[in-house]
Amino acid sequence: MIKIDKNQLDKAGIYDVSNGVDPETNAKLGLPGLAYAKKDKEVLILRFIPKNAYEIIK
Repeated sequence: MIKIDKNQLDKAGIYDVSNGVDPETNAKLGLPGLAYAKKDKEVLILRFIPKNAYEIIK
């Protein structure tokens, strides 16, 4: 598990999928994807995460 400092990332490349919306289509996610995205607080990050933007916590 890692902790990510979103302030170090390009805002245009961050998509919070835990809100239940597909970032490509803006349509509501269906099951089981919706359930997993909410449970895991899923966030999609395009491209890469700079080394100074994350910390390994577990």
